[in-house]
Amino acid sequence: MVPCFAQEPGFTQEDRERLVRVEATLKVFMEQVDKRFAELREDMNKRFEQVDKRFEQVDKRFEQMMTFLWI
Repeated sequence: MVPCFAQEPGFTQEDRERLVRVEATLKVFMEQVDKRFAELREDMNKRFEQVDKRFEQVDKRFEQMMTFLWI
């Protein structure tokens, strides 16, 4: 005869409530992370636009110098 071991019931109401709180906390955390990535992406795009504008200005100056030298 094999002895029977008492098994605890599945999830209790307290376990379910704890899971709901963890899920809510995780959702808020994920939203904050998504927001940070969006802000970083915007900042990077603005910075690249500034760099592009600067290269265009430098290119324009070189064109002006070349035009001046050919005259």
